[in-house]
Amino acid sequence: MANNKVQLANGIVLIDLTSDTVDASHLALGYTAHDASGAAITGTLRSVLTGLKVPSASLGKNGDFYVQAAKIGTLTSDKHSYINTGITQNALYKVEIEAQLGSAVSGSYDTFFGCRNGNNARFTARFNNGANGALEIHKSTTPTTSYTTGSTGLTKNSFVGTYHKITVRDYCAMDGLVTYGLATSNTTDFPYPIFVFANNDRGTAGDYASASVKTWKMWNSDGELIQFLIPAEDDQNVACMYDLMTDTYFYNSGSGSFYYTAGTVSRGAILWLKEGGSWSVFHVYDTPI
Repeated sequence: MANNKVQLANGIVLIDLTSDTVDASHLALGYTAHDASGAAITGTLRSVLTGLKVPSASLGKNGDFYVQAAKIGTLTSDKHSYINTGITQNALYKVEIEAQLGSAVSGSYDTFFGCRNGNNARFTARFNNGANGALEIHKSTTPTTSYTTGSTGLTKNSFVGTYHKITVRDYCAMDGLVTYGLATSNTTDFPYPIFVFANNDRGTAGDYASASVKTWKMWNSDGELIQFLIPAEDDQNVACMYDLMTDTYFYNSGSGSFYYTAGTVSRGAILWLKEGGSWSVFHVYDTPI
């Protein structure tokens, strides 16, 4: 039987819980106490921590949430620079990039991302080499001999000074609107990782783009987000991209330069949950917060 008040025969009160306001929902998760009735309670309130980087293992306690917010800036390439994502198309379910072009150049294939295995087996988003060439999506469907391609209806001039979000899965979507379907399977082996700002042609970068990128994302075959790159500067003020999923900086692998412009508005967040002493991604929010 719970007791919420202990009073001696002479009227002296030793313990009085009757005016206490604590309850399980306002007590930190896992902690114990007694409420106003004298009943034992265990706290259910989770702490919510915040930051801009991946939470360290020493931060917080089991049951805590951590909101990792991102202020999205821009990273600009001078047409001689690129990011090596380190991930091949074989393991992917979907990719997405938000980018714009710096200029519409004649006689140049301008590539937002890509890799090529030889002959015409490739996985790219690029503009053809006309002065106002159309954006094309290439996704291989049979080993080294053919690929599915389609024009998005947007041209180089459509991307000069204007950001668009390109999503490639078994379809191509532009700013959230599906423009056409692509093959649902891919049997071509791509041992070469995808490059951003250039095409990876069997280990050699080419068809660079003078472009700016806000976000780059990749999902694995299980539909899990495995890479989320945003523009950044490291602690030495070197322009690069920062992976929100792995707390890793990705630097320029080319001969040119990157230029970073800081963002001012928080856009998107990753919600982490700590269990068993380790943080894991609980949910990804891809909208402004």
